[in-house]
Formats: sequence, structure tokens, C-alpha cells
Amino acid sequence: MFRFPASDLNVKYQQTLDASWALFDLKSELGVRELEDRFAPSSLEIGGKPYKFDKEQNYVEYIRWTLYISFTRTLGIIFYDIRLKGERILYKMSIQEATAQYGGNQRKAANTVYHDTYYSLGTNIGTLVEGFDCPWGLTFWNITYHEGNKTIVNEDSLHIFEADTGYPLSRHPTDSSNNYGFTNLVTVKVHVRLLLPHRFLGVIVRAPGYLQSSFYYPDQGKWGARIQQATQRSLHDHTITFKGDFDILGTSNSFQAPEIKAVNHS
Repeated sequence: MFRFPASDLNVKYQQTLDASWALFDLKSELGVRELEDRFAPSSLEIGGKPYKFDKEQNYVEYIRWTLYISFTRTLGIIFYDIRLKGERILYKMSIQEATAQYGGNQRKAANTVYHDTYYSLGTNIGTLVEGFDCPWGLTFWNITYHEGNKTIVNEDSLHIFEADTGYPLSRHPTDSSNNYGFTNLVTVKVHVRLLLPHRFLGVIVRAPGYLQSSFYYPDQGKWGARIQQATQRSLHDHTITFKGDFDILGTSNSFQAPEIKAVNHS
């Protein structure tokens, strides 16, 4: 049970009801920095797309890689039958859960744990803006899911593109290049990116998120920063789990995860 001294209930702050302080505010009176009006760098697929995509089968070919893409309203995007040079590496790879657990010494902050699959990760995937959310000239396709007695179609919600990594690996005297193929989805809270370089497979996950605030008390500094007179943001952790069903050299293989422990030495 949380208890506060009676004196704390009498603390008053001049909290404004105008929420504009929480929004991006570009102050024109400060002027514009030199070159600030220039466009950001962008990738161009010169000479045509370096990948093939079958929208009917949701099938992708990129260099030595092939895979199928599926989608569910609970988990979002799922990758099946991922092969390198015709040999299956993964039968299935997908996100399983994304949680966010908050901290604090009052009920709202201390008891908040979000399990995002409860809200259906796939239904939060919205339309992407070309040139803003992703490079120009990429391949878009729609997602479809059912809700009640209706079929919902979110247009241009998934995309595929190739991008340069920015590393000068192409100067190394091998047959490598420094390009990656990407398959992306962006939800309200989670951004998942599948990397398909020439020789290995990778996944990048980013949680852009937004602030969940709580009422500010003077003794709550260790649980978050004060962002307004009576408002505090709460520290929190993101935990995202994936399922990877590997089929390397057949299906009768096992996986071993070593555990590393820190030991104090005198």
C-alpha cells in the first residue's frame, strides 16, 4: 500500500491546462540555421529494383535470399521459409510480445505494465509516407485484417527497399557489397526491420514510443524527470521477444544459449 504524508496533499502547482508545451515548437524568431532548408540524403534504386516481390504470394527474392511474408492482427508481420541459396535457414521468425514496465512510488506509475499483443500489434500499423518514413521509390503493399464483421485494409503499411549501409565494404577485394535489403513494419510503439545482407540475417527493433506521465511529487526524482510544474515522466523498460524456428542442416537440430555471469574479484 502506498502512503503519503497529509502535508503532501496540500502541495499545489501552477499546472497549465494548455498542452502546447508538450508539442514541437519551432521558434521562427530565432532564425534559420544555414543549410537547414536542404533535403536529407535519400537512397535511389538506380537501374531498377534489385529484388523481386510477388504480391499475390507475398514472396520475396533478394540476391541469394528468398522468403514468404505473412501477417496477423495480433503479432503483425511474420516471416516464413527464409532460405539462403535455396537452403532453408529459418522456418519462421516473428515477434511474440512487446512489453513496457514502468516505475514509480505511486499507483499509476508503479503498477503499469503494457502487454502490446493484448492491443493487437497488427492493427496499429498505419499508412507510411514515402520520403518521410522510408526512402523514395520503394515497394509498398497493403495489410488486411478482420475486426467484428468488417474487413479493414490499411494501405501502404508495409514496404521493401534496398539501402546502402554507409560503410566502405565494397572496397574490400571480395565479391561482397555494402547493401542491405529491408522489410519494414512500423506500429505505434514498435518498429521492426528485417535485414538481408549477402551473408547473414539480422533484425533491428526500435521503440519510438511517447511519454506516459504521472503526477509530480518532490520525492519522486529517482523514478523520472520533472517535465512540467506538476507532471513527471516515468522511467520504464521495454522487453521485446522473438520466436526463431531454425532449420539449419535439417529440422533435428538444437540450440544452446550460454549464460554469462559477472563475478566480483578481490
